[in-house]
Amino acid sequence: MVPDSTNGGQQVVAETPVVAESEVTQSPDEFLAKAKKQAKEKPGKISLETKIETPSPAPTESTSAESPSKESATGGSGTKDSTPDDKESPSKSGESAGQSGSCPMSYYGGGDGFDGQQTANGEIFDTNKLTAAHKTLPFGSKVKITNKANGQSVTVRVNDRGPYHGNRCFDLSKAAMEAVGGIGAGQITGSYQVQ
Repeated sequence: MVPDSTNGGQQVVAETPVVAESEVTQSPDEFLAKAKKQAKEKPGKISLETKIETPSPAPTESTSAESPSKESATGGSGTKDSTPDDKESPSKSGESAGQSGSCPMSYYGGGDGFDGQQTANGEIFDTNKLTAAHKTLPFGSKVKITNKANGQSVTVRVNDRGPYHGNRCFDLSKAAMEAVGGIGAGQITGSYQVQ
């Protein structure tokens, strides 16, 4: 607040800034040092894997012209049941299929350094894909997420582990959070249905 010189005796009142604690994480150098130490201690138990991903071909114009738009396919209801990403495999939810519930959900990949990093299942995280992190659901599980505040839905594929903050049960990619209209809030209360 800036004092008004015309009122003479006003005081300037400033609010105390809010400081949020963050978890201490290991830097890549600490991980490397730990791996080198383990390699020296147990050289026979170390294995390295390499993975090469080949990009999928882009859809042709004739394919996109034949398929209805997302908006017309949903009847304008705000539900987005599009393909979660380019991993066209069926859901690998197994015994988890049919599970449902409600919980706080957040997102990651919006400039926080996760985009381009390796996820828990080994693929590279792409914030523009419809994916999510969950602590226990099998990788490849397809989950319908609905924002309880506005009714918008999206289907995501589980490819990572987390969240490990608070009582949240899903961390959505930025694209998935945008699809349910929750980017502005940063966190939503959502319902989920494992498919």
